[in-house]
Amino acid sequence: QLEAVGRNLDAQLRGDFRRGSDPRYWEDVQAGEALPEEVVGPYDESDGSALMAAIGAANAFATKWAAVRYRKGSGLIDPETGARRHPIDRHMSDAAARAQGLPRAVVSGVHSQALLAKLAGDWMGDAGFLCSLDCRCRRPLYFGDLSTQRGYVTGKSRNEKTGDCYVNLRLEGVRQDGVVHTEAEAVVRLPSRTE
Repeated sequence: QLEAVGRNLDAQLRGDFRRGSDPRYWEDVQAGEALPEEVVGPYDESDGSALMAAIGAANAFATKWAAVRYRKGSGLIDPETGARRHPIDRHMSDAAARAQGLPRAVVSGVHSQALLAKLAGDWMGDAGFLCSLDCRCRRPLYFGDLSTQRGYVTGKSRNEKTGDCYVNLRLEGVRQDGVVHTEAEAVVRLPSRTE
């Protein structure tokens, strides 16, 4: 299974799934059309740390102290060092996750949602616009898990007043055991051949 994941990641690096500057026109899209599947994983510390840094949630030294010093009643204590840990560390550390009752570090829901946004963005291309993304995290995705992002077109519409063309998508992130961990509905605006 890991070889197939590696091939999918290589295809992502080559941009095989990314529409890019080649417009996807509204007229060419059909209900039921599947989006190419994108696979990530096994999720690990570098993935979690990259997300925390990207969203500005990473703390160190004084900024970490500023975040945990008032959490004495609800704070997390590292069992090995006795030092306070920020609760967000459950997304980057198995030890912190276990101290909060989880079996392993859990992937941030924001990251799972971002993977679905990437799937929609790769499919619609540069000329498309992601109007809305309504996500729900249904089950945990843990460190060590694989995730396949997949989706399909559920419908199309055109605003008669503005001429804007919309496509509705159903998206989901699925663990290697077949369990859907994150699901979403998205609306994208695509260019029309009549524009």
